[in-house]
Amino acid sequence: MTADDSSLRPAAERAPSGPGCAADTPQGLMRAAFLALLESDYHLVARFVMFNGATQDEALDATQTAFTQAWLLIQQRPEQWEAVRDPRAWIRTIALRSYRRPPGQRREPPTVLRDHPAETPWHGPDPGELSTQTLHVMNALRRLPEDVRLVMAFHVDGFRPVDIAKELGITDQQARDLLKKGRKILARELNITAEKGGTSERRA
Repeated sequence: MTADDSSLRPAAERAPSGPGCAADTPQGLMRAAFLALLESDYHLVARFVMFNGATQDEALDATQTAFTQAWLLIQQRPEQWEAVRDPRAWIRTIALRSYRRPPGQRREPPTVLRDHPAETPWHGPDPGELSTQTLHVMNALRRLPEDVRLVMAFHVDGFRPVDIAKELGITDQQARDLLKKGRKILARELNITAEKGGTSERRA
């Protein structure tokens, strides 16, 4: 997927049809929740992967792969999807893992899925259309140590330390310590960026 090939991005504009898709069935409810997640978080997941070092194209590919894996779970192993504690955190973790796989090991999403969400033009924000401030933050995040960068990327997306700790398999205190370290480094990095840009604005 390329940045300009927006027609390949899945959109959550209509629910899929087929057996077991009724809104009042357990699988129908899972699918409806998935489509809501797709609509609200697709571009945010791509941004999350970009925060962790990916180019826009790499982030979009990884995001597509993650949402495809989630959809296949719902279709084929709904009990596994139902066991996911936090779908928003899970989808980000899967997308990041997809990006970090060596090129020869990256899984290509299936080109054809039975009973899949409609692949229509994406109407959400483009992760490539980033504000100047977001680009400053992204560049600063990319200079952080990997563990700090990952925790900060979750934090930017609104996850609490306790949620980050559970997703990464660390303690709450470790998550807080990494956040504290990240904030300190970012404050310094962003202040330097502001000074180089000719402004006296101090960003924390």
